[in-house]
Amino acid sequence: MHIFLLLLGCISVSSSAVFVNLSDLPSLALIVYRLFFACLLMLPYLLLKHRTEFFHIETKTALLIALNGVFFAVHLLTFFESLRYTGIAEANMLMCTEVLFIAVYEWLFKKLKISWKGWLCLIIALIAAYFVITGRNVSANDVQRSASEYLKGNALATASAIFSALYTLVGRRVRKSVSMPVYTFNLYLVALLIALSALLLRGVPLFGYAVRNVWLALGMSLATTIMGHNMFSLGLKYLKASVVSSMKLTVPVFGAVLAYIVFGQVPGLQVIVASAVLLLSIASYIRVEKRD
Repeated sequence: MHIFLLLLGCISVSSSAVFVNLSDLPSLALIVYRLFFACLLMLPYLLLKHRTEFFHIETKTALLIALNGVFFAVHLLTFFESLRYTGIAEANMLMCTEVLFIAVYEWLFKKLKISWKGWLCLIIALIAAYFVITGRNVSANDVQRSASEYLKGNALATASAIFSALYTLVGRRVRKSVSMPVYTFNLYLVALLIALSALLLRGVPLFGYAVRNVWLALGMSLATTIMGHNMFSLGLKYLKASVVSSMKLTVPVFGAVLAYIVFGQVPGLQVIVASAVLLLSIASYIRVEKRD
């Protein structure tokens, strides 16, 4: 059941890039609207069912959630910005490297032993990720983008994967003692405050945009936040962080299908081959380490 909910979350999150590309909002404004609607939608249920827990969170736990809110906000900002410069398939594929960063963290700080086969898979995955980063798609909508723009977008997507890994690791720790509604609401609230502060400091307008952008932000909140990231947070209560991250490997597949249907984006041959190698190497790493 939990795996099914994670798969539902992956399908929902894969639509994020489509919403970003359809919207005219600056990245910071879109993040603010998305998180605002998410908090607004969750607040009634939170106060009705989890009021006591909400007002009695331990200080240490609250600080961890606040830290994770920072990670989540930066993850969203770097991912949204990456889509201004690179293709949807490339950005989603590079997000798959999250599981690699988690593996390295667990090896360095959790003393997790990695077999030589596991290291071989990781090295191949990193090499494949390099070729995804340096590749570009062949969509008619993207021919005006320069090589430097693609490199910038792919670098931002990789940075987003790093912060997603941090967000997953801290979330796994917090979810052991905090319910999903309380955790996610506070997480989104902190990320909202950070995004709003950054928006004000950079002088990005919050109002004056076409109404369609507000509806897109609302749809994004429902699809990618409520039905997407909430499912990931739910899974962290019952599954290992590596399992949750590995399930996210399906996001590029769903994302690529949506990108082709909506925008006609088709990855170039280098990206297609490198992406296949990346997926296979990460999947092989998970299988090898799970068996060992």
